Amino acid sequence: HINILLSSWVEFMHFIIMLFDVKSIVVNKPIGT
Repeated sequence: HINILLSSWVEFMHFIIMLFDVKSIVVNKPIGT
């Protein structure tokens, strides 16, 4: 039962990390290219 909660938490953290990666890429990308 705890394994399901842990796996869902890991997936959630992966989603958050992916969002931050995309956000940093967009922010670091020069405007107008």
